[in-house]
Amino acid sequence: MPRFTLQFERDGQPEPRIIEFEGEDPHEAFSILQREQAVRPAALWQDGKLLGRITRKQADSWTIG
Repeated sequence: MPRFTLQFERDGQPEPRIIEFEGEDPHEAFSILQREQAVRPAALWQDGKLLGRITRKQADSWTIG
């Protein structure tokens, strides 16, 4: 199963928040972001390769870039 990493921007914190997870595909990141109630942008990585950046726009609206 692929291994993914969500790395949240530091946003004034001394260290970035990092969450690692395994899943069938990167879509599983959204359930983690929802649980975390993340407001900071996060980079999504798979096995060391940057897949993109995810930013919450509204309660259930995201921008992926």
